[in-house]
Amino acid sequence: MYTAVIVGCGTIAGLYDDTGTSDSIVSHAAGYHNHDMFDLSGCVDCNKKTVERFAELQKVIHFDTNLVTVLDAVQPDIISITTPDDTHYSIVSLILGSVDVPPKLIFLEEPA
Repeated sequence: MYTAVIVGCGTIAGLYDDTGTSDSIVSHAAGYHNHDMFDLSGCVDCNKKTVERFAELQKVIHFDTNLVTVLDAVQPDIISITTPDDTHYSIVSLILGSVDVPPKLIFLEEPA
């Protein structure tokens, strides 16, 4: 089983699942939940209310507004970055600079 963390808890990350407008898998969270080789173990957002809502909706145990806190708790194999484009570089730099073992995969929403 691969552990996953989502950074950025907006619509494409998984809040779209709360709208009830689609039976298809359209979010990162739904993709992880619908595959038995993945465990969505953590989520991070800069907005406390958003990350709390997302964690409750997606049944995520480890959540915070601090990325390093969640990375330390989960030590994920996979990280989905679903934040605004201008934050991608700083988030990837923080991830790679703050973990002893880098994730196997960073899934970065375009454009990179």
